[in-house]
Amino acid sequence: MASKTLCVLGDANAGKKTLTWHLVFTCGASLPEIAPIEKSRICDYRGIATLYRQKGRPVSFYGPSAQYTITGDHDYPPHLEQTNHSTEDIPGIADIALWAVDASADDYGARSSQSLASLLSSGKLRVEEQLIIVATKMDLANWSETVFAQVAHSFTKIKLAHFKISIVPVSGLHGDNLVEKSDKAAHLQPAGKIEEGGLAVLGARPLMSLL
Repeated sequence: MASKTLCVLGDANAGKKTLTWHLVFTCGASLPEIAPIEKSRICDYRGIATLYRQKGRPVSFYGPSAQYTITGDHDYPPHLEQTNHSTEDIPGIADIALWAVDASADDYGARSSQSLASLLSSGKLRVEEQLIIVATKMDLANWSETVFAQVAHSFTKIKLAHFKISIVPVSGLHGDNLVEKSDKAAHLQPAGKIEEGGLAVLGARPLMSLL
């Protein structure tokens, strides 16, 4: 199986840590972690996070096509809105980048898209293969088709892509539409709809189907 790097960036309070550890818990830790996990009887993503912090091991999980090692500061992800944010927290380059945007925010991701565009245009973040916009907290937005469409529209202005760009809706807290297709997302825009700027709106597909 191939090995790839993955970073999780995005809005402050968009659920980056929850998203990261839910992926690790649901999609399987690497072999050195299996015995400690079984011994500790870990039953949710919070327990996984505690174990990794205690052991100081690289954070990784398995996707359909590769094993992904998460780069950057996965314990305390950067809050890009803060003026004292250190660019050292940004991994610089990754095969896959997940950009978390809070779908319940009142600006529908407008500020978030500007932050992402700034990182890409400045070269502080370089994506080798794929950028996935993850519309988090869709449960707080009642899985609204209108909200998801408005968030997607905010990111159509990013036209710097030499790589694939997609957007998917999830609930990191509840794990909806992360690994398996969720009935809650079934009414959203059909998979594969291409918007202005080449953004693929994948409302009917889970995040894991892209990895």
